Amino acid sequence: MIILQTDMPRVKEIEQRMGKLKNQAPVAMYRAINDAVSKTRTEMKKVPQDDFHVVQKGVAAELKPHKASRSNLKGSVSVSGERIDLYKFKHSLSGALAKAAVIKANSPKGLEKGEKKAFIASMGNGHMGIFERQGLVKKRKTRKKGLASRITTHNESIRELTGLSVPQMLKNEESMERIKQVAAERLNERLHHHIDYILSRG
Repeated sequence: MIILQTDMPRVKEIEQRMGKLKNQAPVAMYRAINDAVSKTRTEMKKVPQDDFHVVQKGVAAELKPHKASRSNLKGSVSVSGERIDLYKFKHSLSGALAKAAVIKANSPKGLEKGEKKAFIASMGNGHMGIFERQGLVKKRKTRKKGLASRITTHNESIRELTGLSVPQMLKNEESMERIKQVAAERLNERLHHHIDYILSRG
């Protein structure tokens, strides 16, 4: 989670700068914090694209902004989410074999482990994904009316392959420092803007 807020020493500084309008200081601060929250979320959508084959749309859904108010001068952007379907990263087909790459430094590679070969398929509900066969399910006895029982295979199980989650893509120190810097710069810039605006309105 990226947290944005104005510390108390700076609150006093802002109130002094605003003079007789110091009661409007919380307004300038919460507006600036919310501008910074919006900018931070935008930056967090961009960062994974530098290192991973993922589109902003796949990242945006996992980023939740929490805005500040006049009575709560604290905003944040939280990130959550499960691993993203591998199909949403860079992928291709080599014959019937699915190939995929999560990290940009890598080219798509064939997804196979021994006899297990991944494939691309559309499910009944229209969901597209990269799947891997897990083998036949446990055999069971079945019997049609008037016939002797016999052992048959009911079905074959498959599982969908996934890449990294958004939190995993953002957790490295370099990415977090970049995001924090953008957040701090935006907060400072917008704070000056909102203070000047309120003072100009008298």
